[in-house]
Amino acid sequence: MRSCYNMCIKMFFGYSRSYSMTHTLLELNMLSFDTLLVNSSARFLHCWKNCDNEVVKHLSAVLN
Repeated sequence: MRSCYNMCIKMFFGYSRSYSMTHTLLELNMLSFDTLLVNSSARFLHCWKNCDNEVVKHLSAVLN
């Protein structure tokens, strides 16, 4: 998935395949795939733990 993300960003914004992904992300002020994944996981866990839904609370109790 990471390589797909990187390839799509380069294609969409017109960067060559050989151009540095780090420089690409810095120039576009975008996050890397790994950073997006960590942020999304943290956001999901935060929402999961703070959810008021009874089904989610039950699942959380069962899974812990």
